[in-house]
Amino acid sequence: MIEKNNLNAVFQYLKNITIAVDKAEFEYQFSSHPDYPSLLAVSDTLRFFKVNNMAFKISNEQIQELPTNFIALVKNEKNGEQFSFVQKTKASLEVDNKNETLENFTKNFQNIVLLAEKEEDFKETSSKNYLLKYALLAISATLLFITVCSYSLSFGKSWGEVSLLLITTLIGLYFSIETFRQILGLKEGLASKFCNVSHGTSCENVLTSKKWKLFEKVNLSDISIVFFASQTALLIVFALLNQFSNFLFFASFFLLPIIPISFLSIYYQWKVEKNWCPLCLAIIAVLYLEMFVVYGNLLYNYKLIDAGAFNSLKVLVSDGRGGLYLLLISVILLFTSFWVLIKSIFLKNKELKKQNVENLRFKRNYKLFKSQLLESKKIDFPITNYSIILGNKEADTTIQIITSPFCGHCKEAHKILQSIYSQHHKNSKIQIIFAVNKNDINLNLYRNLHTIYLEKGDYEFEKEMNLLFEDKTYAQNFIKNYRSTKQETAIDETLQTQNEFCDIYDFNFTPNIFINGYQYPELYERQELEFFISEVIEEA
Repeated sequence: MIEKNNLNAVFQYLKNITIAVDKAEFEYQFSSHPDYPSLLAVSDTLRFFKVNNMAFKISNEQIQELPTNFIALVKNEKNGEQFSFVQKTKASLEVDNKNETLENFTKNFQNIVLLAEKEEDFKETSSKNYLLKYALLAISATLLFITVCSYSLSFGKSWGEVSLLLITTLIGLYFSIETFRQILGLKEGLASKFCNVSHGTSCENVLTSKKWKLFEKVNLSDISIVFFASQTALLIVFALLNQFSNFLFFASFFLLPIIPISFLSIYYQWKVEKNWCPLCLAIIAVLYLEMFVVYGNLLYNYKLIDAGAFNSLKVLVSDGRGGLYLLLISVILLFTSFWVLIKSIFLKNKELKKQNVENLRFKRNYKLFKSQLLESKKIDFPITNYSIILGNKEADTTIQIITSPFCGHCKEAHKILQSIYSQHHKNSKIQIIFAVNKNDINLNLYRNLHTIYLEKGDYEFEKEMNLLFEDKTYAQNFIKNYRSTKQETAIDETLQTQNEFCDIYDFNFTPNIFINGYQYPELYERQELEFFISEVIEEA
């Protein structure tokens, strides 16, 4: 059984052969495949992104004949199977960025490889949204930092200590948010790479582990987010109120539990989960740095180590400053309540997404699709020498579409069929049917389309259809440019035959799609045809 969520090797391979895809969308399509998490699911998902690929079985002796880069199915340490990114070098192999001899590699190699290449119409879908988010976050944090430090400096306050603490809290808050993103399964961006630097690291495994009952209700992500968010707000407010010394006092108490909690976290990762969480370790490092700044500042500036230490503490919290306690408690309760609410919303969305993936996986089962398809009555479509048939006219698989250039929904349907045509035109054909009678005011438009197809072929016909869909005013010029040809009578007869056919079966709406004469099931969205067409062709 292939391990789930084992796509790092696939993404690394695609990057190496300069194919960029949206990772989040790839994972979604992969996990919703009926054969998830198989190699077939990877192959079909690549086809969904218009990446031509092939998986095949080879012998150990044929490894040397493979290209420099490929994906291999190998047995892992847990006796399961996983995808590995393999690069051939002169002396050995590099498997998942580790040097390995050919002899050692063949011990775990399952003799199955996958190769991919760009198709001519491939369009990169790599998501850059997370880069924009990080940029906005960095800008916001920088502006906040400049504002607070400028204010502190202008009043002669401890701006150096304030700025250093503000930097550490913001970094801690960033790492804390990234831990929660790992729990949600959002793995794009720099943090995801940080979490998977080696086989022994996995933030998601550690953060979602429930081996201790303590972590069933609360985890390091919850504690750190509330802690750093509250601390950031309090630091800003206390600094602006000229109460930085009181902030240090409060922070010194809240940082005390960090020592046992950090040791508990390290022990859990090391001995219980047996996986390291780099983000968790980064948060611990930030907290210890903060402890150094807070306690160092208190010891140096307020001389808490001498005989007057207790008097110094008394001064820090006296003189009618009880309101600061109320502010402290209010902020912590506010952020705790807010986080509990926000977390529940995010987790609910995650669960809904999971259910949606499971539903799609069931729905995209080809056997279910086929049974739904064959429930309808098979219809024999009329074909003449002047019918518009795109693709391989000798192919056994036929997609029929009743359409109109004036139909808004037909535009999206044609985009889907064009995508299928670009990938499968050698093994399938698409029959275009117009329901138009001889008295239609746009008759010359349909005549013109047929003439273009007959004289110039598939490409020019599709080009004109796209122009008609994109620009409604183009139709008027298109009609005016029509010139009568010798084929007009035969074209009119074909259009009339198609119109009578639609009247007989009461096909009054467009687009209406059929596969080998069977009406496309209402249970499925039109775009889902792309998921099944390969298997339809294989069965034909």
